[in-house]
Amino acid sequence: MFWMKIHRVGKDILIAICDEEILGKKIKWKNIEIEIKKEFYGGKKVSEKEILDVLGEMTVGNFFGNRIVDFMIRNGVVKKENVIKIGGIAHAQFIKI
Repeated sequence: MFWMKIHRVGKDILIAICDEEILGKKIKWKNIEIEIKKEFYGGKKVSEKEILDVLGEMTVGNFFGNRIVDFMIRNGVVKKENVIKIGGIAHAQFIKI
């Protein structure tokens, strides 16, 4: 399971998804700390099927977590070479142009 929240910003639809177990966690990396905030990612728990159902709507995607990023790679949303690791956890973004 994953946490997903849909944000509507003007004409854009930003979908933020993170692995279930990292919601609310703080990740330390080098000299920064990143929090996987409930306000940004914590809309509702969803399955892979529910994510596939909304992928066509999004114009911007923000994905945090090894499982969700791997899922997005397998489904052709992001490319492996565009993934970064922050504190050992995968992060990727998507923008539809």
